[in-house]
Amino acid sequence: MHWLIPLPLPADAGVAGLAVMAGGAALGWAGVSAMRRAHTSPDPRKPTTALVTSGPYQITRNPIYAGFTLVLIGGLLLAGTLWAILLAPLALLAAS
Repeated sequence: MHWLIPLPLPADAGVAGLAVMAGGAALGWAGVSAMRRAHTSPDPRKPTTALVTSGPYQITRNPIYAGFTLVLIGGLLLAGTLWAILLAPLALLAAS
């Protein structure tokens, strides 16, 4: 799409993208770490052995998925085109 109708982002969007990706990775890692400290598996296919309400789970129900989404958004900012951001909801919808 960008080749047909260019919609570039500002040059500093890449720096913001890296920051958003780092924050998303940290949030996801904190979610996994909290689950491991509670001796339950972060794998959604395995049974839950404990309810985790500490760490990032105090502010979000799904910090791992929220972290994945932030990494995706950061990568889209790194791509440097508004098309990536505009079409991302379709990709998220198709993946769900």
